[in-house]
Amino acid sequence: MNEGGGVLIYATRKSVDWMWMNEPDGACEKGYSKTIEIFVTPSGLAAGTYKDNLVVSAQKASNTPQTIPVTLIVNPAPVSPGGSDAPVQKKPVPPPPWEYNEYKNDTYDFVLKYPKEYQAKQTPTSGTVFSAVALQSTSSSNSIMVAIKPHYDFRTSADEWAKDLLNLMSAKANLKVISQEEITLPDGVTQATEIVYQSKVAGTQHYDIYVMGVSIRNRWIFFSAINNLLSPDDDLPKWKEIARTLEFTQ
Repeated sequence: MNEGGGVLIYATRKSVDWMWMNEPDGACEKGYSKTIEIFVTPSGLAAGTYKDNLVVSAQKASNTPQTIPVTLIVNPAPVSPGGSDAPVQKKPVPPPPWEYNEYKNDTYDFVLKYPKEYQAKQTPTSGTVFSAVALQSTSSSNSIMVAIKPHYDFRTSADEWAKDLLNLMSAKANLKVISQEEITLPDGVTQATEIVYQSKVAGTQHYDIYVMGVSIRNRWIFFSAINNLLSPDDDLPKWKEIARTLEFTQ
């Protein structure tokens, strides 16, 4: 809270990767308060107790800095009902039923197979590591992308990414969630969340957006697809087929 006479400029710092803030640095006007949300993730951490100090400081404040201890407890994975704690083995992922090319990411150790009818393009925005457009002479702009985004909660990250996709299409429209579902990829191990959006612009024109997210190493790996259709076709089944070729090699 800013109880002084000017603008309070604050900054936060921490020393671990498993914790982050929604507004780590910012300003607070006279007479106003601000809540800093703290997010944590156990992804990639072994079972145990992890501690760090979140330090909030502001020049000219009378009680700067303030230190807030943060403790993250990661519990062991639950034992299966049969009493076995053996890790689940990945299944071989069968190849898709169509001719394909392959995108490989060596940083996060995953591959994605996509139909040869899509031509790879230059990545259009920050965070995008792969982009391709369907080669077809229709009114649709059918694009698929892979992006790596900060690990906020899934819905927040997916909504922001879907808005980025609309901005790429120079469309200003509201997003409507059609469905959201938790799934397991064909390897039998990798958990993912998929969400389908629709965004109407004018008349019969609308955008369909599909996003599938997998959490790994404090990041979201997003597969996404978008089309711009005057007479909408159903691209969603094909997009889901492509998304579910995502396979982690480590």
